[in-house]
Amino acid sequence: MNNIYDILPKEIWISIILELPCKFIYNLYYVSTEFRKLCYEEDLIKRRKFKDYPRITERCKSYIVYDHIGKHYNTNGEIVNNRRLKIAVNSARNNPKALKLMLGALLDKLYNNNIDLVRGDLIDFEVDKGIFLFDGENIVDTYIGSDITLPKDMDIIKDNLPLEYWRGTKFNKIIFNCNLIKFRDQLISDIIYNDIPFGPVNSTWFLSNNKKYIIAFPKYLSLSEIKEKFVNDEIFLISNNIFGCITFACK
Repeated sequence: MNNIYDILPKEIWISIILELPCKFIYNLYYVSTEFRKLCYEEDLIKRRKFKDYPRITERCKSYIVYDHIGKHYNTNGEIVNNRRLKIAVNSARNNPKALKLMLGALLDKLYNNNIDLVRGDLIDFEVDKGIFLFDGENIVDTYIGSDITLPKDMDIIKDNLPLEYWRGTKFNKIIFNCNLIKFRDQLISDIIYNDIPFGPVNSTWFLSNNKKYIIAFPKYLSLSEIKEKFVNDEIFLISNNIFGCITFACK
């Protein structure tokens, strides 16, 4: 029997695969040696995860779940109506395994309804705290502790996200990891510092991909403590699109 990958040119197979949800790609990956080889050679899983990200419109899409799904069943096989779905999701947040199963089922429904999901899109269950995000593979909860936190593999600077990508959404303040090593000398040399208790905010800035990023610091930090944060490459709190730039408040 001929290899099915010989039936069509590789480019066509790749274009077909990149339209599949990551879940289906993984299913094929684990059962087919030839498919696994193709994924490895063409880096298909990562390419699918990052497909169309960031959106060419320079804005994410935000989906209110209730507008796109019909009946939903909980782990006991009982129908959960739209009003109770928010309660079910909130309750499942205390049980990571149950939450993963619930979000996986909801993702399947969104795909079945031909929803155009792209990494970075927001999934809104209208829960009281935080919002959910599609990371290219799964719907993930961004509410960790008391903050909205990006997945560790998402970096708005490295990903070169547009300044207003999440503007006007519930994603107005988020925590994320970023590597500032290549900007470190500029950040330290451009620190604007004063020790006046109610004076101007202490800050510094850098440019990346023609975008200006400002990092602001709480007044209780000394100049040496501010510099130390760049040495340790710490996490920063981001506020979206302040006066045409992205402003970070040091956490």
